[in-house]
Amino acid sequence: MKLTSNLVLSFLILIILCTFSRSEARQLVTTQLDSLGLAEAEVKLKGILAPESQISLQQILLQVSLIQDMSNDSVFVYDLYIDFDPTRYQNARVGIYPLKFEEQFIFWGKRVANFTKQTSWKSGRFYLHDVSTGKIAWMYTAEARKLYNPPKASPTPFSTSPYTSLNNISQWLKFMRFESRESVMGFLPLPH
Repeated sequence: MKLTSNLVLSFLILIILCTFSRSEARQLVTTQLDSLGLAEAEVKLKGILAPESQISLQQILLQVSLIQDMSNDSVFVYDLYIDFDPTRYQNARVGIYPLKFEEQFIFWGKRVANFTKQTSWKSGRFYLHDVSTGKIAWMYTAEARKLYNPPKASPTPFSTSPYTSLNNISQWLKFMRFESRESVMGFLPLPH
């Protein structure tokens, strides 16, 4: 009887441990990035935000920075800070850059969500800064990961829409905070 209850208990513990996704398990182990690791992560993120095939994004993306959040003493947490300038966009057919600030935030927020699911280091916040207007907004990367769940692959290639639904847009806008990093640091606790 005792052996059976131990086996059942062991089996239940194994099931509970298996329910953690790989990304959640990675987020539990926090690592500190050295200068080379930091530079590599910035280059990788820049390539994800503005791949070579997307010339318009390469035109407007100025800088990607990973900045350690020093307000958290117990773990190494990095904020992702993205500077862009939509006035640098050049296309004779379209004219001005077609996305508004909030749309750009959601567009790149989805890519940040996917990127931070695969990192070995812990991310804190995602900041977007439009240098042409001075507008800055941020969101916790954990919130971005919860908001963006890419659709499962379907047998028919055009069955899912690449666009964000109105309901999902309202959720993203609800979590956007229009504050600079300097005004935020040290005042807000990290989400669990």
